[in-house]
Amino acid sequence: MRSLMLFVFALLSVNLVAQESQDVPQTFWDFSSKMLEASSINATFSLTIENRQENVANTQQGEILIKGNKYLLKIMGMEVYFDGSTKWQYIGEANEVTISTSGGELGSPLDDPAGIFRDYESRFKVRFISETTVKNRTLVEMDFYPKALDSPYVSVKLRFDKVSLEPVFIRYHGKDGTSYIVNISQFKTNVPAPDGTFTFDISTRKGIEVIDLR
Repeated sequence: MRSLMLFVFALLSVNLVAQESQDVPQTFWDFSSKMLEASSINATFSLTIENRQENVANTQQGEILIKGNKYLLKIMGMEVYFDGSTKWQYIGEANEVTISTSGGELGSPLDDPAGIFRDYESRFKVRFISETTVKNRTLVEMDFYPKALDSPYVSVKLRFDKVSLEPVFIRYHGKDGTSYIVNISQFKTNVPAPDGTFTFDISTRKGIEVIDLR
């Protein structure tokens, strides 16, 4: 089964070195602090995977719940559970679940929704682009550039609401010409998220096919 492209929020640390962050507005640090202090994050979004070279674009609706390094993602007819060490990828139509463990590596910018929270101050350079007004909302636009030469993507563009400090748009530009575009329609922090939410219970699915890759 092909690997699933997952949603992730591009959040950076307030600990970037001075010469890389001297032009970054205080609003961004306020936004970053709000995201980092959240005990959990719940978002409804659309994910568009776009390849202009091949003139291909595919959009799917999704929802994600993140708590620390745990997450529950629902997208493309799949449910993906990750409890911090074990991942269950369930396809309801086929009544099939694939179980694997995560080694923390990123094959694409969207392979690990919680991974960007780890050591992000060492991963990116940040640049303020602009403030624009869209539908009576002031949006702050930032670009992030991975420091690692072997990163699978060239840059990440983030737009967030200046007043609510909530992300509304994220675009990953991949080295292979593929872009991953996330438009966030609903965003909440500090929602109830019991640890059991991030574990898949096989016993509740009668006749399920289990593919265990651990």
